[in-house]
Amino acid sequence: MADPLGRALRASVDRVTTGIVITDPDGVPQHSNRFMEEMLRLHRELRVLDDQVQLADPKEHQQLRWLMRKCAEHGEPQHMSSRSKSTGELLFIAVEPLPWEKEGGPWACLLLIRSPAATGTLDPVRLAMLFGLSQRESELVAALADGRGLDEFADETERSIHTVRTQLKSIYRKTGTQRQSDLVRLILTSTGFLHRPID
Repeated sequence: MADPLGRALRASVDRVTTGIVITDPDGVPQHSNRFMEEMLRLHRELRVLDDQVQLADPKEHQQLRWLMRKCAEHGEPQHMSSRSKSTGELLFIAVEPLPWEKEGGPWACLLLIRSPAATGTLDPVRLAMLFGLSQRESELVAALADGRGLDEFADETERSIHTVRTQLKSIYRKTGTQRQSDLVRLILTSTGFLHRPID
């Protein structure tokens, strides 16, 4: 893709915090984004070898190959997870069909690989834009999405717990949520985690 749209699409895909690999119907990688390249460097269990995306565990690798074949032959989306033997970290893998030469198959595969540990960080500025939050409110939301509690955040930022609770009530009103669990779910499914800053 040498045209301007192709360059823009590649640049956009490179900013997504999900590993992306496009394979041909035989499972041979044709393109991967930069996040996938980082995942390959960081995860010993995940690799590209002999022109195939591979998982180190033989049983999981067989499952991935089977899912990719099923996707390529029938155009059916598939999903699996893989747990690192060394770190215990999970990888979530979706195999989605893409039309290759013509509609109806054979299908190329779009592999989407996510690691909960590699989601990136929430940018408080982005949260403020998404939900109309103040800077302090968006800092609190980012802390809650990162697993910190109200007391911990109050201590870290040298704010009173009363101030933090008042900010949380304002956040609930602005986001249409009523509980911390709903707020965190909303934030984690928003576009706040999708892209990384431009290098």
